[in-house]
Amino acid sequence: MSSAAVPKPVPKPVPQPVPNSSSKPVPRSEFWSTHFTGLAVDNERSDKKLDFSNERVMIQNFAFILESLGDLVGKRVVDCACGSGTLTRLLHTLGAEVHGFDFVQKTIDEHRSRFPDIHWTCDNLEEWAKGSEEASFDIVIASEVLQYVDFETVAQQLHRTVRPGGRLVITIPNSDCPIVRRAAERFDGRYLGISLADIVGLTQRVFSTSSCLWRGVRFREDQTLFPYEASPWCDASLLGQPERANRIQLVVQCPVERNSFRFHGNQHAED
Repeated sequence: MSSAAVPKPVPKPVPQPVPNSSSKPVPRSEFWSTHFTGLAVDNERSDKKLDFSNERVMIQNFAFILESLGDLVGKRVVDCACGSGTLTRLLHTLGAEVHGFDFVQKTIDEHRSRFPDIHWTCDNLEEWAKGSEEASFDIVIASEVLQYVDFETVAQQLHRTVRPGGRLVITIPNSDCPIVRRAAERFDGRYLGISLADIVGLTQRVFSTSSCLWRGVRFREDQTLFPYEASPWCDASLLGQPERANRIQLVVQCPVERNSFRFHGNQHAED
């Protein structure tokens, strides 16, 4: 007796991968906003100390900044991307009229609740620098933040917000340092320091009408007392071995005469 042939099952089509927008490169600003918002929520994350490897490094970095600011009493000061707000509070204690901003809303809400005497706002650095009023602060501080944005563009925009006779103070990772290069590799080019040669070029090309000082900060071999040591200001020998510096500090003293300011290569007319 013959039996009917059993039909073979028709194979189901294999689903093809659907293009996912998440596979596209995430814009730099969006990436860091997500990253630091996550840090604000999860204090136990292993990458909590991306910029400061420990509290001693953070405090000494603040000390280097404070000694570069000059008189603070009554001065209008902005701490850009203030993060934990530690430096902001120090500035307030030392008599400055200080404004701290950061792009993590949770962080700013906590600061407003705990330290209501300080002016806190939630702002993105690039948008704040581009939209802020010209010559509105005596001192502008950008510590451990310009590695997350287009350095030269934002540095020029911050310089624009400094009043005549005021200062712009910057601390940024040195891209020639092996430690910094490894951090840059971890984040696919989104974390970018700047080289000492580029800093020197910037002072000559962009800030040529201002008085500028720069120095390198490196880890000490014996860190029993202090983790860091700073080079002399404008130490030419450091240019021969730029990898020795872990961080670079730049201080730009703006001219007293308003008509001597130069932004983006343009000369302002005299007021």
